[in-house]
Amino acid sequence: MQVIYYDSNSVLKTLNLQQNKSKNFHIEFIEALNPCKILAGNTEFILDQYDIVISKHFQNVKVIGQTNPVIR
Repeated sequence: MQVIYYDSNSVLKTLNLQQNKSKNFHIEFIEALNPCKILAGNTEFILDQYDIVISKHFQNVKVIGQTNPVIR
């Protein structure tokens, strides 16, 4: 899985994560820093500033926003 995010200096970063087959519980968070739209598979989320999305596994996520940074 590949995660794309902005760091605290508004620099776009990419993180490659290996699929973990263990039974460890893992939760992922996306926080909107500005209003944006998140497309995850066939689901669309409209987020206001500081809204948070929680998932057990994000797949095929696309973030659409008018300003940078949009999410963290």
